[in-house]
Amino acid sequence: VSDLPVGSIEGMRATLQAMGFYDAEETAIGAEIVAREYERLMREDDMSLLISSCCTSVVMLIKRYYPQVLPFLAPVKSPMEIHCAMLKQKYPDACTVFVGPCYAKKGEALHSDAVDYVLTFYELHEWMRSAGIEPVNIPIKPGDGKRARRYPRQDGLVKSMSRVEGWNRVAIDGVNDCIAALNEIKHGGVHKTFIEMTACEGSCVNGPAIRSNRYENRVRGTVAVNS
Repeated sequence: VSDLPVGSIEGMRATLQAMGFYDAEETAIGAEIVAREYERLMREDDMSLLISSCCTSVVMLIKRYYPQVLPFLAPVKSPMEIHCAMLKQKYPDACTVFVGPCYAKKGEALHSDAVDYVLTFYELHEWMRSAGIEPVNIPIKPGDGKRARRYPRQDGLVKSMSRVEGWNRVAIDGVNDCIAALNEIKHGGVHKTFIEMTACEGSCVNGPAIRSNRYENRVRGTVAVNS
């Protein structure tokens, strides 16, 4: 929606089916499960701090440079992995393809049994152009909403979750701010706080492989996700 004038998952499905795909589902399905699991960890586990595990780049950053912070990284797979695993259960012979704005997801897929391929939006645009396929614009139906559709925008994960008593919730985006936060966590003093971390400024809606210029239509892309 933020990158193609499709209006809804139905429009995206029709567009991809015209390219030869069998079906398409939105990753918000997996994101809903992730959000509920984060809430469960906050309610039930004896954790003083919880860092989201959705952003592959942030997970790589922590594993490589901040091993002291690993105990606070949520032991939950990404929405992409969870959703693709669900599709493999539903369609055992399926080839799963994740389409998104992130290059890091290609690396994540290499270590996944559920994700067969990753296409960036830029690659999808190029494929559509070469195949002569135009986006199918089907407006979203009123009331047809999932909270986790907010995931791609700044603080979208926090807004997709229910409040848990006794916990603070903070959203941080951009590599430099994530590094500053990780340094703060490493030195202690942060307690009972859920931290949504995304490496891209503006979160996934401003990912590196979205549009020909990631700063083009950034406001309209965020507004589309909000809507």
